[in-house]
Amino acid sequence: MLVVQSIAFWQAGNKKDAQKAFRDAAKIDPKVGTADVFCRLLLCDAHDINIVSDFLHKNRWVLAPQTQP
Repeated sequence: MLVVQSIAFWQAGNKKDAQKAFRDAAKIDPKVGTADVFCRLLLCDAHDINIVSDFLHKNRWVLAPQTQP
């Protein structure tokens, strides 16, 4: 559900909530940053791959470990 939310927020222009949902999804499945897993979770159809690809391309950094100052 978090993956669906992340895409829905992203398409609505709500980038902050999209990234939070994406990060939360990664806590459940760390491989969610790959197109194969993301699409499997979304049950993507062929026409969805461009949206998913764009989202992942622009948001993979969200899953990177945070550096401590």
